[in-house]
This record gives sequence, structure tokens and C-alpha cells, in this order.
Amino acid sequence: MLEISTTQQNVYCYAGSDAWAEVSITGGIAPYTIAWSNNDTTMRATELSAGTYEVHVTDARGCEAIMQVVITEPEAPVSITYPQYNRPTSIGANDAWIEAVVTGGTSFDDGTYTYFWEDEEGTLLNAQTSVEVINNSYVIRLNNITAGTYYLTVQDRNHEIATTKLGCTHANSDFIIYEPIEA
Repeated sequence: MLEISTTQQNVYCYAGSDAWAEVSITGGIAPYTIAWSNNDTTMRATELSAGTYEVHVTDARGCEAIMQVVITEPEAPVSITYPQYNRPTSIGANDAWIEAVVTGGTSFDDGTYTYFWEDEEGTLLNAQTSVEVINNSYVIRLNNITAGTYYLTVQDRNHEIATTKLGCTHANSDFIIYEPIEA
């Protein structure tokens, strides 16, 4: 009796195409003909995006087994919003701050993401941050800054292993802090 089973790796990043599905065959009579709904004809269908795929396996006697595989992806790409900030209290002061909220992608198990916050010169400012996870959102606050432009890059848990990385990162999101308005 011809039987099949499948294993799979889902898409790592939102809108990616680095998933795969593989069929395992037991029973029946070799050789086998394999036909995936994406026109792949190998045991492992690769470069899959989110969706439902069907694999048809036919043995030498014409016996057929069919199975569906559902490939999933993260619900949304990594996204950054800036709900709060504060300007310096006086011109040249370094008491301003920016708060960023990160959502989407695939956070680490503790709800965090990898991030790099830099100033206009490319100096890494992560040591000046405080972080917390609130209601499934990762909040990063950059403290003790002067007026200027600041750049935040965020990467999710899958960024390093993904082939198509776009939905796993938000690079160089900029925020400008202006000097206070003095009358």
C-alpha cells in the first residue's frame, strides 16, 4: 500500500519565500512520480511562500497518494512606531528621549528583538536604552540624547536564518529630535 507523509519548514519572514516541504514515501512499488502543485517534481519542494500546496505521488502500478501541506508565515513584518518623545529642556542639553514600539515578525521567546540604535555619526547607542515588553509589543527607549537624527534597526528572531530577510528587519528607521523652541 502506497503511503506518504510530509515534513515542512514554514516561511521565516513575512512575505518570504524560503519555506520547504518534503514528502516521505512508504510502500507501493518504485519508481515513484512526484508532482507538487507548484510544478516541483522532487521529494523536497523549495522556495515556497505562504499558502497551501498539494503533493501527488504515483507508484509504478499507478497507485496514487495525495496530501496537502499548509505553509505559514509571521502575521506581519517587523514594524516600528514612535508614540512618544521629548525634546531637550534647553539648547544643547542631553536630556531628550525617544520611545519606539516594535511589533510584527517573530520575536524571541521573551518578546524581545535584536536592535541597533545609532546617531548621525553611526555611533551605537544601545547602552543608553531601556527596554520592556508590554502587551506583546517591545518598547525601546533611547535616553539622554541631544537634538539630532537617530536611526533604529530592528531584527527579529528569524533574521539570521532566513533567506529572504525583508519582513524580518526594519532598517535605519529615522527619528529627528529638534532643539526646544525658546521664546
